Amino acid sequence: MQYGGTKEVLTATKGATGIWSVTPTGTWADGDYMLTVRVEDDAGNVKYSAPLTVTVDTQITIDVIELVNDNGIPGDNLTNDVRPHFRVTVPGDVNEVRLSIDGGNTWVRATQGTAGIWGLHLGRKM
Repeated sequence: MQYGGTKEVLTATKGATGIWSVTPTGTWADGDYMLTVRVEDDAGNVKYSAPLTVTVDTQITIDVIELVNDNGIPGDNLTNDVRPHFRVTVPGDVNEVRLSIDGGNTWVRATQGTAGIWGLHLGRKM
């Protein structure tokens, strides 16, 4: 395995069902890892796999949460609309956005727009 120029050799173990597996000794930091498998049979023949790049990505951000129908003073997040409309901007690789207005007891799925912008228009009165 190679990460950021550092190479590490991991040893696989064969399970009772004949399937080989390997578990890294420590946790992997975010980033790209290039994995190559080396196998050897009883006759000493050796073969290497094509490299497999694995990306570890444990971080996510929420860039902006915006009340679209903000009434009165702009940016005060006050509205007299009983069905508020929200816009959430997140990185493009996000595949789901949900919003809770009751402390996390219930969640409503937002609708994906373009370029990482998601929208939610509450269909019920608040």
